[in-house]
Formats: sequence, C-alpha cells, structure tokens
Amino acid sequence: MLINNIDISTFKATYLSKDIQTAEITIYDDWLRNALNPLYLSKQETYKQIKLQLLIKDIDDESSLNDISNLIKQFEKCTIKFDDLSFYYDCLIVNKSHVRIVKGFYTLDIELKSGYAYLPAVAVTLSGTSQTVTVPGNLPTPAVVTLTPPINLASVTITGMGKPITVNNLHANTPVIIDGEQCLITESGLNKFAETDMWNFPTLQPGANTITSSTVNCVVKIAYKPKYI
Repeated sequence: MLINNIDISTFKATYLSKDIQTAEITIYDDWLRNALNPLYLSKQETYKQIKLQLLIKDIDDESSLNDISNLIKQFEKCTIKFDDLSFYYDCLIVNKSHVRIVKGFYTLDIELKSGYAYLPAVAVTLSGTSQTVTVPGNLPTPAVVTLTPPINLASVTITGMGKPITVNNLHANTPVIIDGEQCLITESGLNKFAETDMWNFPTLQPGANTITSSTVNCVVKIAYKPKYI
C-alpha cells in the first residue's frame, strides 16, 4: 500500500484490512398531487468513506508511537493506492485510533473520506479536426488540454468539453495548457487567461465525447483521469 507515493513499510506498518464504501447520494424529488410518479429534481453526491486497519511493528513502544505519529501526519491529506486495486483515492483524515498489543506492536485504525476513485491519467492526441474520445468511469472528469501550433495562429477553438473554448494569439511551437484540474491557463508558465474566451474549464463526460478543433494547424492533446463514484 502506498500513501503519498510512500510505501507504508517505511513506517514499519503492514496493511491488514480495508472497507471502501461508494459515495453517499442524496436525491431531491417532489411528488406532485395526482402525479403517478415522483418528479426527479437533482442529486448530490458526497464523500465516500474508507476505513483502514494497519499493524505497526517496531522494536519498542516509543519507536512505534513515532511511526504512528508520522503515518497520521501523512494521512491528514493524502493520495492512497492499494496493491490489489488499480484505483487511486485522494483523501482527508476523519478519525484515527490505535491499540497496543504488546511491546512495540500496535494496531492503527484510520477513517478517511474521499470524493471519488480514479484511474491513472489517459492521454489522447486529436486526429484531424474531430475525434470521439470514449471515457471510462461514471463521473464527469476534468481534462488537461495542451494546444501546440506549428505556426503562429490568431486563434483556436475547441468544442466538446462543455462550452466552446477559444484561445487567441498562439505562438509557433509554444504549448498552451488549459488545466481543468488546477483551473489554470498558461503559456510558457505565464498566465494566458486574458487571451482565452471560455465559460468553464474543459470537462469530459463518461462515455463518448466528440472533440473538435477549428484548425488542423494545431496539435491537440487531452489528458484525463477516469473517475468513479
């Protein structure tokens, strides 16, 4: 098991068990008078719950308690990955407790909350001016779009990831990165937001997404992480 890309064995810990729940879902509806069925209004998905139990084995109590302290510090805000699952989880700690077994041996129970599970990033390069990108998962996911023109361009418009996105004043062989995860638009590390016309950052929906570019004179790369409830 990895926490923030660190093997938990670094903290003299052994993974014992996990319990991963799907996200809590609240449905908002209304049953109108004389209606045959309730009216669906909206839904809200909240955190999923993850419970872990670890075994800490060190030479004495002081060493084990130090290991537990360091582990909890990592769990405060973390990304975890289990050896037997492909998913990653970005988590915040909710609760923790530990119990002494014998000298230097402790069990550590951790409760976390996570917005969703996700798979490693997938990268796609647009072929021509239009391509269908099929996204696994069951939740919308932000996309990172990189535009690299071989020549100077007045503008490029990309559609298919929410509202159209138009980037103006592109320079030859200089990538413009529209980062839907970090909500940044940069060119050579500098803010490009003032030269971009858009209503939202790029987001892909589960299933088929038809992405188009207004010109063939621009290499369009799209990266995303499939997300699961």
